[in-house]
Amino acid sequence: MKNNGDYLSYKLLTKKKCSNHSSKQTVNFLKEAYYNDPNNLHIKFKYTKALLKSKKTFDEGKQLLEEIANHPKKIVNKSKDHDLEYKLNAIYILGQIEKEALNIKKAQYLFTLLLKTDKKAQALFALGEIEKSAGNIEEARKKFEKIINLINEELKKEHKKKTQINTKYKYSAMFELGKIAKDNNNLDEARKIFWYLYNYHNIHSALKQLLFVEIKDENYFEAYQLLEKIIKQQPLNLELKNIIFFLKYKIGLLTDNDIKNNTNYFCRQLINYDVNQAIGHISLHLDEQCNNTHTLYNSNVDIESLFKYAQDNIASIPSTSSNICDKYVIECPSNISTISQIPTNLILVVTFLNSKNIIAMYPIPQITNKYNVTQKQFIL
Repeated sequence: MKNNGDYLSYKLLTKKKCSNHSSKQTVNFLKEAYYNDPNNLHIKFKYTKALLKSKKTFDEGKQLLEEIANHPKKIVNKSKDHDLEYKLNAIYILGQIEKEALNIKKAQYLFTLLLKTDKKAQALFALGEIEKSAGNIEEARKKFEKIINLINEELKKEHKKKTQINTKYKYSAMFELGKIAKDNNNLDEARKIFWYLYNYHNIHSALKQLLFVEIKDENYFEAYQLLEKIIKQQPLNLELKNIIFFLKYKIGLLTDNDIKNNTNYFCRQLINYDVNQAIGHISLHLDEQCNNTHTLYNSNVDIESLFKYAQDNIASIPSTSSNICDKYVIECPSNISTISQIPTNLILVVTFLNSKNIIAMYPIPQITNKYNVTQKQFIL
């Protein structure tokens, strides 16, 4: 709506109504509001976001989002036009949707549209993520560094409102640069970045990355001290329990009871690696009752032969380390699974850190962003 008073009234009304209703009631309320005033972009945008939350209504939501993104408002920088703001937000969300769907060219096009607006920092960050996922690390680094320089310039100009919105992208970009440094074995640089983020900006996730840096550098005592700090800040999960066991094993703190009472597959294999147990564990991905049905092998796959093939291949290719494990993406001679109705010949192979002992191995989608796949939590 052109009238600013009407815009604020609508905004307050929808916020109040939506907060007092269940999800279904919220959608119904917004639907009625939208059909009563289809040209009001505030209501249309809120209705669209509500539709995107449900698989059943996602396609309808995406269609409305595209309509908002194609609104005739001209894209300009530093505009306080509310309709333009919804248009730019719609373009950004569409870009994220296309990125997740691996429609990379389309996602890049949408994010590039935002580079001359006040959403430049978040668009650059998304473009940096795409480059990193594709393994174009140098290009990703340039994007993240550009964000830091951009926001530093904005801070100098003291545009307070703008920098309050965008400063988080500076620290997010620094965080990504720290991870790139860690993965490229520039461990001193990684330490410097993560300690800065933790000490000066209280970013607790940086402490966990410091833990991974020390593990990668085989400084297990330092890593254990960091782990004790992390445990005080968050509840124990399976990942942290495995890290505790791993570090205790490395620095000789495991007791007989620790070993005797631990039935976890990861921990048993760490203490006494057994190839047959590994093959048996991996063979679970042949079973249709497997909890992770998206990682099932084709029923005709010979796991023992595939295991040997993976062993031979990981001996000659670099790994990507992730906390206490190394990961490898291996291309098989033929398709070994079908994921989301698309055949794939790729497997993700997981070993203990700085070891070739395979503990997990399962199919992954036929995609090009191999770097990104190795960053995801593996399944044990």
